[in-house]
Amino acid sequence: MSKKEMNSGSYELVIVGAGIVGLSTALSAAKSGVHSILCLDQHGVANSVGASGDGLRLFRVSYFEHPAYVPLLREAIEAWKALGDDLYVPVGGFYAGPQESELIWGALLSAHRHNIPHDEMTAAEAMRRFPQFHLPTEYVGFFEPQAGFVRAARATRAMAAACERKGVKIQEATVAGLEPIGNRWLVRGDDWEVSANQVIVAAGNGTGALVPHVAPHVTSRTHTLLWIEPASDIWREAPGFGIMNRAGEMLYGFPALDDMPGVKIGAHHHLPSRTLEDQMADLVVLLAQYLQHLKKNLLSRKTCAYDMSPDGNFIIGRVEPGLTVACGFSGHGFKFGSVIGDIVWQAANTGLPDELGFLDVLRYPWTT
Repeated sequence: MSKKEMNSGSYELVIVGAGIVGLSTALSAAKSGVHSILCLDQHGVANSVGASGDGLRLFRVSYFEHPAYVPLLREAIEAWKALGDDLYVPVGGFYAGPQESELIWGALLSAHRHNIPHDEMTAAEAMRRFPQFHLPTEYVGFFEPQAGFVRAARATRAMAAACERKGVKIQEATVAGLEPIGNRWLVRGDDWEVSANQVIVAAGNGTGALVPHVAPHVTSRTHTLLWIEPASDIWREAPGFGIMNRAGEMLYGFPALDDMPGVKIGAHHHLPSRTLEDQMADLVVLLAQYLQHLKKNLLSRKTCAYDMSPDGNFIIGRVEPGLTVACGFSGHGFKFGSVIGDIVWQAANTGLPDELGFLDVLRYPWTT
């Protein structure tokens, strides 16, 4: 798009953020009959800065965070399949920890409530079945065959292509501010501006800077990811996994596949590390405790930032007439990308359904 177009554009909908959430929302709006949609991102599609670029994202169905997510996940599986071949790969998901850990009891709650096929096992049984892992005797194991991973960059590019086929304009540009003008919104850059009937901000860590109402409730947390060289081919046959200890620290990872070198390892949830170097040290300790058949070779290392909500649940909804946010995905939102646009678009127009009210932005008080 030329600078002239940026300076004079008028749209029905402008979406700030062309990650998986913004693109999914653009596609849902286009399918609903919106004809002029502009989707903006300061780094472009499938960039390595946000959550929608490179590598794999864990897909879990027995969701320990909240059982109300499960119906969305089931829809997401079918939607990923429809979007493209081999985007969602069901290699299974293995979880382990003390019986009372949030990971285990939460996964069991979702599995039993929604009749999700799964296997429960002792630590000894788990290590015989999955020799990639070493578990304390008091831990329990949980396996669900529908879990696996989504190929992030491929999925994001496929979503962008689907948007463009529907006439959505996707532009690399930095948004400096938003301003209500009558019953429309002005979206400004440093040397351009466009107007829209509606604006949806799905800009990850940048959402709070554009929408002051949510700024106190969205924080950025940087995480370290490691890729370790496997010492055995059994890591090519491994499931996606998560292991949580009694302190609520969760190690997670993926099999060694062609998307990225080595076995991908990360930590999530209550890991207390204050610096990235501390995080790496803590990760090394956790993987030494729980993972087997890995060499000591560090093949790659990366940091990524999550936009965190206070309770770890998504933040979605209208904050003002014509202005909607979708943020606070807290490191576990990508797997919903194939269906999250339907939810965001519904929230922007008629509100969230009752069963997803726990995601509503209005659960947080406004501050001035």
